[in-house]
Amino acid sequence: METPGIADLPRHLSDRGRMIWADLEDPTDEETGVLGGMFGFHVLAVEDCMQPGLLPKFNLFDGYMFNITHATEDVNPETFATTEVDIFVGENFLVTYHQAHVKGIFNSRGQVAKNPGSLLRSPDWLLYGILNAMGHNYEPGVQRLNERVESLESSFLSLPGEDQLGTLLRLRGEAYHLHRVADLQQQHLSRIGRGDLPWITQENLVYFRDLYDNMARISHMADHLRERLSGMMETYHALVSRRVLGATKTLAVVGTLVLPSILLAGFYRLIFKVTPELEWEGGHLTVLAVIAAYLVLAVAFLKKKRWF
Repeated sequence: METPGIADLPRHLSDRGRMIWADLEDPTDEETGVLGGMFGFHVLAVEDCMQPGLLPKFNLFDGYMFNITHATEDVNPETFATTEVDIFVGENFLVTYHQAHVKGIFNSRGQVAKNPGSLLRSPDWLLYGILNAMGHNYEPGVQRLNERVESLESSFLSLPGEDQLGTLLRLRGEAYHLHRVADLQQQHLSRIGRGDLPWITQENLVYFRDLYDNMARISHMADHLRERLSGMMETYHALVSRRVLGATKTLAVVGTLVLPSILLAGFYRLIFKVTPELEWEGGHLTVLAVIAAYLVLAVAFLKKKRWF
């Protein structure tokens, strides 16, 4: 294995019997210029490399294919996130372009260093090795995401609060991102596995189809997580509605019991005390008895209707 300088790339690329892997990690402007300069990649593909945050993508150009894939890293175990990796595959070269460290590519470089002939025998075989290494890193990330969802489900056995709602929204966003990325990469692997691309040999198709099966399983797990989180969101809304309904019923009960009593007491005060000819000895006792009778009847009626 050699690590040539940029100036040596044209000479190596002109040797059709030689396999070239150019890995651009956190590239400088000069290194990024190699994409459109020495390799001659289309300007739209180069712009996609320089624009972070794009979803998985698959394009065919004259003499090479361009694939945007996503790798997951263990940078923050409390958050599931992915890193964009841009890959060009041609007749005798493979170019990987990524702004951050990618564990799958780092591991693949280590394998090449140990045995250059194992992964560098053809561009499609190296592509499989890189995608397979990155795919293995999805397993622990998805497992941790599943554990966080299970923990949130346990907390939902009690009445959830705003903290749980914030966690639920974050987890739902992460599960949605996982499903969207896995579903698109599944489609791209299906396209590669058809066997009609000149850069993918027939003998290696079975390996890409195996990658498709693994990514389909990841996509299915992500969809299952989304369904569980959607169910918890519906449960949260139902509990909030129940709380609002309970508060409304409480206010209705209080209003039903208190307001008529206040009106009756106020009516007695206004009529029988202010108007001289309507002086009523012992009237306040009668009014209190009427209020007490009303409260008893109202409470009995509301309990019959199961308002409390």
